[in-house]
Amino acid sequence: MIKVEMKHCSVKLSEHNLKEETLLNIAGGSAGICYRSEDSYEKNKQRVISCINKGHTSVLEHINISFEVLCDRGTSHALVRHRHCAFTQESTIYTNYEKQGMLYCIALPETDPYKPGYKFDESYNKNLYYMFQEAVKNYEYLLRKGLPAGIARDVLPNCTATILKITTNFRELQSILKIRKQPSDSVRMHQVVYLLEKELINNYPILTSAILNKE
Repeated sequence: MIKVEMKHCSVKLSEHNLKEETLLNIAGGSAGICYRSEDSYEKNKQRVISCINKGHTSVLEHINISFEVLCDRGTSHALVRHRHCAFTQESTIYTNYEKQGMLYCIALPETDPYKPGYKFDESYNKNLYYMFQEAVKNYEYLLRKGLPAGIARDVLPNCTATILKITTNFRELQSILKIRKQPSDSVRMHQVVYLLEKELINNYPILTSAILNKE
């Protein structure tokens, strides 16, 4: 029998990402080629910030970052629309959750940092959990009827958790952070972007402040 648990969205930067100083040297050094300028950390940092402030963000395409997102499948469908990214996602075709013994449902956040006036119905997650359990029972029933996981998944809802590995350059990252904060986007997407931004500020304060146009 598959156990069911509820989780919130989460974001984790890859431990294999380069340090900020290295990224600034790569991007700033690339920008310096245009003028045969001095190749030092301080000069490279200044050039990157200057290029971003002037809108010359092509230099950001030279530096990449990878991160892992735990989110619902509805949010993942929106994230994979971003073109200049590499995506690897948990597969519901090749993952048999009956064999795994566990399926997660992504809860609705209680707050939304980018949507003024957002109201949270405290009973929603409790009801969602119950409905998700019923969907999982149907999923198990189809598996036991002999259907493959790739067909049985038809009854799993959008709130089903998925893991998404994303690698992108900092120019596209800037676009994601700006576009996905719009009030019209989903509450769960807002939570992912908020968590991603916090991770970026902690690990790449100079680059993040620049792409977000913050002092």
